[in-house]
Amino acid sequence: MILIYLDFVNIPITEYTEAIDERTYDDLKKLEELYEKFYIFKKNSSTHDNVPCKNGVICAQEYKNHESTCKGNGNNRFCKELENFRGQFNNHLKSKIECNHIGELPSFQGSSLAATISIPVSVMSVISFFTFVSYKVGNFFVQK
Repeated sequence: MILIYLDFVNIPITEYTEAIDERTYDDLKKLEELYEKFYIFKKNSSTHDNVPCKNGVICAQEYKNHESTCKGNGNNRFCKELENFRGQFNNHLKSKIECNHIGELPSFQGSSLAATISIPVSVMSVISFFTFVSYKVGNFFVQK
């Protein structure tokens, strides 16, 4: 047992860490503040506060402030985590009948550029292929 512990102690941890740059740190700080407001909203809405939806409105507004960050740039980690937050918030909001005026949070995730380009190209390729095949088959069966 002690030998196993000593094996784990001697593993260099620095190989499994990475430095956090300033932008990532700022994003983590924003997410932490957003989740903190959400947890306050969840806690207060369960204790029948006088204004149970006030914190929900604040939380929704804070989420909507990040729209410009994620519109058109939805493939970064921050925007994906905002999407996870949106799902949690909307699920909690469904259980709170008195907070219907807040409305569900919109998604800032747009379609990816790869999907936007590849779908029309694929459809055009399939149409061209079937047009070519139907022309050749039509010429083969229709002998003049």
